[in-house]
Amino acid sequence: MRIGLASIFLILYSCQTSSTTTDVNGPYEPNRSVKKFINGFEKAVMTHESGAIMEYLHEDYVKEQHDQFLEERTDQFLNELFCGNKIDAKGFACIEYTSITSIQYFKAERKNGIKWIFFEVSNKDTKVLMDLSIKASKSKLKYGFVGAYG
Repeated sequence: MRIGLASIFLILYSCQTSSTTTDVNGPYEPNRSVKKFINGFEKAVMTHESGAIMEYLHEDYVKEQHDQFLEERTDQFLNELFCGNKIDAKGFACIEYTSITSIQYFKAERKNGIKWIFFEVSNKDTKVLMDLSIKASKSKLKYGFVGAYG
């Protein structure tokens, strides 16, 4: 009987442990290198220079969305990147990247195994909560943000 109870306890404990280790939803704390990457992105955005901002975007995302889908229309690509639900009002809005007056890291979450970074982005007229996924990259920065597709 003792062996049976111990076995049941171990089985229940292992099920509990495996469910928490495979949980792919919820907040997560970015490591130091990701925090540095986020900070660099915020600084690049505030330069309003398209080339500086593009360095922080994942190469596959840029190739597919900027180069192919939007036929290298950089201003359109970047203006559509800085979109999200309005914070101070209802609705959805995009902010022209050259009019951004503030960008600030808000939070990080993991959803279905994908890491999402949220930023508060504002200009003189509105403030939105923008979310970008972050992926490992072959670039010198080691990471790349990915925005919406289509």
